[in-house]
Parts: sequence; structure tokens; C-alpha cells
Amino acid sequence: MKLKYVFRHLYWYLEYSMNWIRSIILALLLFLFATPPVYSITEPVQLSYPPLTSAPSDMAIDNNGYLWISLPSEKSVCRFDAASQSLRILNLPMMVTKIVKIGDKLMVYQRGSEKIFIIDPSSVKIETSVELPYPLENAWPSSRGFWAKFVGYYGLFLIDLDGTIIKEYQIEVVDYELALSEYGSVIWYINSDGKSVSKFDTATEVGESIQLEKFVYALIAVSQDKVWVVTSDGLLSLMSINSPTPVKTFRPKSGIIGINKLYLIDKDRVVFVNAASGVVGEIDGDSLIEQPLGENLPTLADMFKKSKLYFIDVKKNGFGFIVISNPPEIIAVSSTIKNDYELLIEANIKDREDDIREGYPYLKVMLGNKEVATIQMIRIDENKFVGSVNVSNMDGKISITLVAMDWGDNIVKSNIGTYSVKNGKIVTGEVTTTTTTIPSIETTTHTSELDIGQIMMLSLELVLLISLLAALVVIIRRRPRKMHRSKRLK
Repeated sequence: MKLKYVFRHLYWYLEYSMNWIRSIILALLLFLFATPPVYSITEPVQLSYPPLTSAPSDMAIDNNGYLWISLPSEKSVCRFDAASQSLRILNLPMMVTKIVKIGDKLMVYQRGSEKIFIIDPSSVKIETSVELPYPLENAWPSSRGFWAKFVGYYGLFLIDLDGTIIKEYQIEVVDYELALSEYGSVIWYINSDGKSVSKFDTATEVGESIQLEKFVYALIAVSQDKVWVVTSDGLLSLMSINSPTPVKTFRPKSGIIGINKLYLIDKDRVVFVNAASGVVGEIDGDSLIEQPLGENLPTLADMFKKSKLYFIDVKKNGFGFIVISNPPEIIAVSSTIKNDYELLIEANIKDREDDIREGYPYLKVMLGNKEVATIQMIRIDENKFVGSVNVSNMDGKISITLVAMDWGDNIVKSNIGTYSVKNGKIVTGEVTTTTTTIPSIETTTHTSELDIGQIMMLSLELVLLISLLAALVVIIRRRPRKMHRSKRLK
């Protein structure tokens, strides 16, 4: 009787609960399918620390993906290849602490010194050394050379890489590393009062300012009229020159104290590095994502091709990277039999960061289990690529796959089709194949993938477990009261 009692009430409770169980499951399903997988900003990948013999003071990444590290106590800079762990040392006649990437060159200098060195990264040699007219306090990159602020001198100087002063402007910029950012002919900068930002058009020599009434710690230009600013009230805000009211604001959970790098990915995306809290964050449209770097603090950091952000923890000898880039997206592929021995492949491939790696996309031709050819596709338009497969030296059944990879190590593939080839001529095949694909992603940097099926099953099991436990609790709490009442009736 006791067992029948328990099961009867358990059945009653479960039947009663099915409505809200279904509601919870439906809500979970809607949430899961409404939330697309986020590939941008991956978990950190730890690498072996460079074989340095002293503490670095700055780092930058050249256009070929090599890391350049300044070693002040050794009066040198070094080029480090993270893939091969090889290190090349470039000795200098004096100590340098700062590295500024300017186009395909590097400028290195010591604050308070009149001398700078221009380095050619490809040859790992000093291209030229320049004697400036005054001691250099801070420098920022420009498409025409670099912007310079001198110790004890009012004004901002635009200087060519050969040391020629192109122009001097009566502008006073605060002495912060992230105090100036160039966008075309316009520069945005933090004024010497620290509480206002200005834009100055070097073409028209017209300037405008925004008074913020709070300290500004960093900025990065988005356009000629908009700029991201980091302010002392803990906000990262997009500002327009037309109004002191932000266009949009975000409050990073990691805080703003310690933000030492800002990178513009596109007009709606900005990445920040916080050396104090050990976080890399990304603002994308109206969302903010923050990725902790584990136990590492990114004392030094730089980004390669808007794809990979490398960081160095100087105190803990930590070194690694995270991927910022989204995978390429294969929108459509078509194949046409051009003649008896040639196939024409056309593909529409979108890549948000436009960082498709050199040598990609390509067509992989398989004859059974053997790879017989790889053909690099040619870009003929912004998102359009073409490739031609010649089968004149093939015989048997071939399959063709399109492979695309970006500098963030994201790989996507699309199976184009299979064809029967006899004595170098196409016998049968798909005359025209047009597909819209959801890319299958293979990557060495994304350590986890969202498995919808597993999450759904776990969610369902969790809901059912909670329901059963709740039913048992109700039965246990109600049963003694009923027995007590029955005794009193007797």
C-alpha cells in the first residue's frame, strides 16, 4: 500500500508538472537555436616561452607574423618565430624600450633619447638611424611616418622615416601610449587636460573638440567623425564629434584600469587588452565578450592581421595567443564541365576580417584515397573565386573539395562533387552544382565546439531530475499530515 501510495502521487505530480516542463524545454530549445556559435575570441592557446635571457620591454608583430621583442638590458631587439621557436638577435648601439610598427617597417627608440632606429624586418637589419632635433617622449604610427611628442616642447610633429619633419602642429597631446590615433587625414587625440578629446583634419587644418568632464585613458579612431574612448568612470564608449553624449557605451566586467591595447577590427568591432585583469575583450555591434587568459597577464601584446592576438606575461614567463578571427563562410559553389578534360569551379566565399591566408582557397582533387592535385583558386571579385581542374592526366573516379583557411587557423571545406574520368576525359559528372553551405570547421585553436544535441539531452535530464526530486519532496511533506488527520478521525 505504501508503495502504491508513493507511485500514485508521483504519477499525479508528474502529470501535473508536464505543462511547465514542456515550457522549460521549449524555452531551452529556442535559446539554443537562437544563439549562434561564437567563433570570435577563442580560449587562449599556451605556447613555449621564447628563449629570452632578459626581461622584454615591448613587442610588435611584423607583416610576416614574426614577433619582435625589445631587450633593453642587452641593447638589442630580437625576431622570434613562434612556429619554429627560432630567435634572431639584432644588436643596437644603445638601449631601446619601445617598438612602433609603421607600414612594413619597425621604429625602435628609448624615451628621452634623440636617436631612433628604423629596422627592415625582412632582412633583420637596421635600415637607417635618425637623429631627431629633440628628445623623444612618445611616438605614434602614421601612414606618412610617425607622430612625435618631444620632451619639454609644445606641439605635435609629423616626421618621415628618414627623420625629416613634415609638419609641426600647435597641438598638445597627453603623454599616454593610447592618446593618439590616425584615420586617413584625421587624427584623434586626448588633450593635455586629460578630460577632452579632439579631432584634427591635417588636410584642412580644422579641429573640433568634445569636453567629457571625466578623465580619458585611451582612444582609437573609428572614422573621421567617431572614436572609441576609455574613461575614468569605467566605461568604453563610442563617441561622435557632434555630441558629448556617447553613441553607445559598455562597462567591461574586467574594468578599464590596465587597458594597454586597442585594436579596430571594423567599424562595429573593437578589441581591447587589459594587462591588469588578464582579459582580452571584444565589442561587436551591441555585444561585449571578455576572454580571461587564465593565470597570464598580457603585459605585452600585439595582433597579427586582425586574426591572432599574441601576449607575453613578463613576470610569469607566459606566452600564447587567442584567435579573434571568424571562420570564412562558403556561401555558394558551382561546377561546370567546360570541355572534355576541364572543370570550372566558381565559389562565393565571405570572410568578415578579409584575412584568408595566402595559398587559399584551393581545390583538392582526390582519386580514390589518393590526393592527385591541389589547385589554388584566383580571386576575381570581392568574394568571388574561380579555379580550373584539368583531368587530362587522370583516370578513374575523382572527387573535388574546396578548402579555405584564414590567418586565425580557421579551416572550412565544401564537397563540390564526384566525376568519372576515362583516359583523361570526363565521362559522367554533375554538369552544374550550386550549393549553399554551412561550413564544417576544423581548427587547431578552437578548443571547444557547441554540441547542441548534448546540451539538449543534458538540459532535459536536468529538468526531469528536478521534477522527480520535487515530487518526492511533496509526497514526503504531505504524507505525515494525511496520516495524522486519519488518526484523529478515528
